[in-house]
Amino acid sequence: MRPEDHDKAVPALGGVPGVTLTEPYRHFIFVRSSGASPPRQLVELGLALRRAWFRAVPFNRRVNLLIAADRTALRRPAACRPVGVLGDPDIVPNYPLPASP
Repeated sequence: MRPEDHDKAVPALGGVPGVTLTEPYRHFIFVRSSGASPPRQLVELGLALRRAWFRAVPFNRRVNLLIAADRTALRRPAACRPVGVLGDPDIVPNYPLPASP
């Protein structure tokens, strides 16, 4: 993350109710829920965080992918499809994602 993006993201993410924010290292932002929540509420909280991130740093294309995934998970869970190498989003966390083999 570029320093100017970091400086915009910290107050935006920290302003989302229900989260705590820490910065273990410069340019790393760790956000977690303030308490235990059921899965749906965690996805809703994630969506609120991603929207705040998008408003703070609107050019970031990765956040658009994550917002779309959260919306789908909340509205039509059966329509969720994995992305990334071999269909596993955890293999390649970077954007843009490479084509699957």
